[in-house]
Amino acid sequence: MSIEIEKLFDHKYFLNRRCYTQRSIFEDPNQLQSILEKASTNRFIQYWKKHTLQQSDAGAIGEVSRVIVEAALPELVGREMCWVVETTENKVRFPKAKKGKAQARIVGGTGAVEIIPERMEFQDIEADTEIISPAAYTDSYLEDAAWPAVRKATEECGRAVAEKETEIIVEKFDAISDSELAGVVTLSNPMTAANLTDIITLVRKEDFKPDKVFMNPAQFGELKKDSNFIDDLRWGESLDKERGEMARMIDGTRIFISTKIAQPNVYAIDSRYACGLVIRRDLIIEPFDKRDQLLSGVIASSRIGVGILRTKAIAKGTR
Repeated sequence: MSIEIEKLFDHKYFLNRRCYTQRSIFEDPNQLQSILEKASTNRFIQYWKKHTLQQSDAGAIGEVSRVIVEAALPELVGREMCWVVETTENKVRFPKAKKGKAQARIVGGTGAVEIIPERMEFQDIEADTEIISPAAYTDSYLEDAAWPAVRKATEECGRAVAEKETEIIVEKFDAISDSELAGVVTLSNPMTAANLTDIITLVRKEDFKPDKVFMNPAQFGELKKDSNFIDDLRWGESLDKERGEMARMIDGTRIFISTKIAQPNVYAIDSRYACGLVIRRDLIIEPFDKRDQLLSGVIASSRIGVGILRTKAIAKGTR
């Protein structure tokens, strides 16, 4: 890749990835050539090239990709709920280790030692879900619209893909029956710190280590009015508030909010075991042109797979 393109992909999102990204597409000469052929006559890409002062069509595509990715990152809250595995394969096999057993005997004893066979189960998760969001513009729109308006509208493309991903993940949690969970706590109205403690404790009782809690902003607003909750927070910590992390408790539990968590549901999870997320393709854009409709733009897409691994690593609060 040219120095110009290297600079565009010098972002932590594109570095050391094990799935397909825009950078990996650009590193494949055949795929890059195909994209550049489409970009050369794509009015949206040429518009972007003009307004971002890029020296090439590849640079314009790279800049569009970077802008879309930066808009998507804050909405990827669902990834915090999962064990994330990146791959270029269609399927990933997740190990689900059973609890081990130990034996005790008197030193020097001659009792037989029970040989315990393999205690591993596996669950396959396929990357069978494609998320697509187009950013399409008529020729007249590109002629008349101000550059900031076009840029803002293009950002929505990335945000929409990220929101849909989080929605898909949350739906998997919502689909778990109460009997399969570590337990369910009936929340008071308003929610209290005691409720939160009860939810977290249910996961601990199953010998998992709850490290994250997810809730709707409305429930977090209720908690903030409880002085006991405020007393339980760890202050001076660096929080990823753009990704929805709003607080960290003294015991290290991180609290996230998302509007995709339906009111009044609250989930406490051990994110190492609760859910698996397979990412095969992560926010790749491709130019498209429909000259018969005087339309041009880009299509952003991701390909993922989601599966619940250990339901007992999840506890729920609701009313």
